[in-house]
Amino acid sequence: MKPETTFELDHLSQSSISQMQRCGRQFYLQRVARIEPAFRNAALVVGSVFHAAVASILSAVRDGIEITKDSALAALASLWEAELAVETPPIRWGKRESPDSQFKLLKAMVSTFLTDGLPAFQGVEILGIETHMRVPLVRSDGCVLETPLVAIADVIVRDADGNVTVVDFKTSGKGLSDQYVETGIQPSAYLMAAKHAGLGDARFEYHILTKKAKPSYSVVPVVRTQKDLDRLWDIAAQVERAVRHGLYMPTSPDGWACASCPWSAACRTAHVHTDAPTVAALAVA
Repeated sequence: MKPETTFELDHLSQSSISQMQRCGRQFYLQRVARIEPAFRNAALVVGSVFHAAVASILSAVRDGIEITKDSALAALASLWEAELAVETPPIRWGKRESPDSQFKLLKAMVSTFLTDGLPAFQGVEILGIETHMRVPLVRSDGCVLETPLVAIADVIVRDADGNVTVVDFKTSGKGLSDQYVETGIQPSAYLMAAKHAGLGDARFEYHILTKKAKPSYSVVPVVRTQKDLDRLWDIAAQVERAVRHGLYMPTSPDGWACASCPWSAACRTAHVHTDAPTVAALAVA
């Protein structure tokens, strides 16, 4: 296998930056060589369908359409059936997972959102749903990266006092760790995007639904400072530089992430064709 190597970095996102940090080889296989994944992880499929269901519910709220539990679950069923109809790549189910068990889980999650999550969106102005923002990556001293930042916000709202909040929905078995909330780059990316998209100094919240038989719904406000946004810029600059020089460092092959990686088979056979620079060349690049 000889993957395509010519690659122009159109943009950076929170997901692509984080992917490069986790495993540069996966970044290369997916985004540069454009090799199809061998499978779809069931957890990601469930998360994707849940996000689509919530977007449908919030779109109805924004448009003044009455939402009932029956109508929401009927829409969910259509979304789930459409996802299952996609044959390639196949879904990889866990040992205790099946289409029926995961649909049952999804119904419980959407029902919990309707009772515990939706009220928070009924007293505010919904400015956007799955809003695409493409903005420059700007450091506090005015330095701008060549590569722009792209962020797609699940929902953006404005309250009666004029405060704008960017909301990101998360589905998780155990919730989010304190470290993830305190140090993750996603809030920084979305707040930088909101600022340069003309939304001012917005707020950021994680809305978390646990993937359990009896799901729970929680809201976690996240604070980021200009120092955090500059840290994002610094990480993005390093990713941009690595891609420019064709440097895609793989994660440790004995790590747990490899077992669930859809590109693990391709990783073992693919060769990254690149004219990697010397250390001296990097020092002056």
